[in-house]
Amino acid sequence: MAALPPADTLSALEALISDTHDPIYPIHRTPTNWDPYQTLNSVSFDVAAQRISVWGEVSPMSAPKPVLQIDWRTLGIEPTDGCRILVVATEEGGKEDRSGLAELSRERSQPQPPPLPRLQLDASRVSIGGISSGADFAANYLLAHSSTTLGAAIWAGNAPRCYTTRAAGDALVPCSKIPQGVTVAGCPNGVDINQAPCDASVRPCPEGFGLPVSKCQGCDAWSSEWIKVQNMSELQSVARHRAVQGKIDEPSRGLPGRRVFLYRGGLDECYKVGSVDHTASFFGGFGAAVHFVNSTIPSLHAIPTMSTGTPCGLEGNYTEAWPHALEACGYDGAANALAHIYGKPTGTRSAFDPTLLRYFDQRDFDGPEVGLDPRGGFVYVPRVCEAASSIKTGACGLHVFIHGCGQGAVAGPSGRAYSFNDTYARRAGFNEWAEAHRLVLLYPQLNFGDRAKGDAQAGMCWDQVGQSGDDFSDKSGRQLSSVWAMVQRLLSASD
Repeated sequence: MAALPPADTLSALEALISDTHDPIYPIHRTPTNWDPYQTLNSVSFDVAAQRISVWGEVSPMSAPKPVLQIDWRTLGIEPTDGCRILVVATEEGGKEDRSGLAELSRERSQPQPPPLPRLQLDASRVSIGGISSGADFAANYLLAHSSTTLGAAIWAGNAPRCYTTRAAGDALVPCSKIPQGVTVAGCPNGVDINQAPCDASVRPCPEGFGLPVSKCQGCDAWSSEWIKVQNMSELQSVARHRAVQGKIDEPSRGLPGRRVFLYRGGLDECYKVGSVDHTASFFGGFGAAVHFVNSTIPSLHAIPTMSTGTPCGLEGNYTEAWPHALEACGYDGAANALAHIYGKPTGTRSAFDPTLLRYFDQRDFDGPEVGLDPRGGFVYVPRVCEAASSIKTGACGLHVFIHGCGQGAVAGPSGRAYSFNDTYARRAGFNEWAEAHRLVLLYPQLNFGDRAKGDAQAGMCWDQVGQSGDDFSDKSGRQLSSVWAMVQRLLSASD
């Protein structure tokens, strides 16, 4: 049997995982209890048993464990001396066995991807979308660029600047005890939260204020008791004022008629009912055409699909791993969102073509407090759009999808998997409708930031509350202007 080079070996294994044991499709779960949140961490070779063990982990805090075992002869490959070899543990008869095993590290040098192409797309058919922190980003982007953005698909997102915050030096009002029944990491129930060992980041603020990491949607334990959401008239007044200052487009002129698709799952415990109601009221109040799928589908904090993803409403809990993914709810979320924004498609749903999903170099668009993944982002260019671009018809539009917290295609510290990899770029269902709507799909990707340093992208979250600056929701915001630059690149003509 001819041995393959290490890179080819990994490619074959990753293809096997993707094609036949995809964690997104529950039907392919194995007796080794593949968890839908597990990502490929490493591959080990048991020389004696001629067996390959695939290792995965469910979160940055969990230890890797074997999740799938394959006889390598079925792949037509075998380990070689050229592999990077590290000793790892595996389970053998219920016990750890470190003998005769070697790990082929997933970390390997990769060539830098090509730059984002210039496709001369139709500037009148640009839309934005996202989930969770990405939905907040999409709402901010639509408001900031309302005169040039056709619409938005907001999957559980707040109204623009719907949060309360305090300056870092502002004093906190002392609070005696944690309310009974509320659990805070490191703080026993009933203990004074202003004293050690309680984390200062969870101390409550005076009424009308919140911590920089707290949003108005209700994710945080304190939000229902301590966070006062600004009323809608105040939020709309803030938007008008920022427009007068030239920071965003004038909403009264830019938003009327814009197409806004809103979604909130009926079992979403992160973005409460009221928070997405605020988003609907905000954009509707400025005359946008809002279609709100409000709690009628029993999903958690996820994008619903027809059959892809974990069972509807059973995605997992919110403490074991990053909870945001896809749920099979018998509802084609991508199809409905794109149809609301762009109207009835000219064709039917087509199969996803993985050869059309490409990495692109994001370094041209990165900078301080932006935090893009240096390995690249994704762009899906259907062939009909390549052809249109080649003859410079500008016929295709653009939909930008912004992932949520923990959903970028990035590895965390020491190469440990810390994400859903390319789950959304490959599986969310937008690509299948790209040709029918004549759309290019853009998927910017964040890197993993340093939460201890207060990085805006800590946890791979897009800036929702202003860690990168008060202009985070304006045209000049670091992340907003970065994505805007990507859009302009795709709209521009080739040299």
